[in-house]
Amino acid sequence: MNLCTAYGAAFVGNMSPVPFGDYIGGTNHTLPTQGRARFSGGLWTGTFLRPLTSLTLNSIGASSLSEDGITLAETEGLKAHSLSMALRRNKL
Repeated sequence: MNLCTAYGAAFVGNMSPVPFGDYIGGTNHTLPTQGRARFSGGLWTGTFLRPLTSLTLNSIGASSLSEDGITLAETEGLKAHSLSMALRRNKL
């Protein structure tokens, strides 16, 4: 197993046949194909959920992040992003 780096499910040892995984063992029979095991595992409940992310900053947080954020935005040529962060930094 130490040499395996990409697989959907592994059935290790002679007491762990595939049918246990298919029916009762907890692993899933619906596994990634076409090399997708490099970045994905079998289906699970999270497969059907859509993660939502959010960010809430106060003035101290905005100020402490603004310098690095402005540098990144300007490096990428995103002037409006840079200005947006600079305006919030200067409101302190």
